[in-house]
Order: sequence, then C-alpha cells, then structure tokens
Amino acid sequence: MLRVTSNQTSRYKLAGSSLAAIAQELGCTRQAGALALRMGSVRWEQAIAAKLRLPVQALFPDRYDAAGMRLRRTRPVPSREAA
Repeated sequence: MLRVTSNQTSRYKLAGSSLAAIAQELGCTRQAGALALRMGSVRWEQAIAAKLRLPVQALFPDRYDAAGMRLRRTRPVPSREAA
C-alpha cells in the first residue's frame, strides 16, 4: 500500500500542482484521488507521474516493473492460526 508522504506532497507543490488540482483535472474529488492513491489507480498514477515529469515506475516502484508495465496486484493471504 502506498502512503503519500509529506515529501511527495512537497513534490506536487514544487511541480506547481496539488492533489486537489490533479483531481479537478481528472474530474473527480480530492477524496477520490486520495483513495485512488491508497488503493491503486493507473489513471491517477500516470497523471501524477506526468505532472512531476517522472516515469511512473520511479514514482510507484511497488506497482510497476522497470519497463513501466503495471504489476499484477496480489492480496496478502491472511494467516490462520490453529485454534
């Protein structure tokens, strides 16, 4: 799960934008954008990477391979403890 850090938010501001501005450009709410970042959204990831002029795999290395192809999401399997 990606956590948006204050350093990342600073990058958005340095790029002359914000998550709210990107949300407006994409036609959705800031809250929807925050959720998309936590849950993973190709559209949001690509929009943010483009805004920061970074390759998407550099910004989201846990979600993309070195060639920029989206990795398949896998859900962790909960451990079952013997009763």
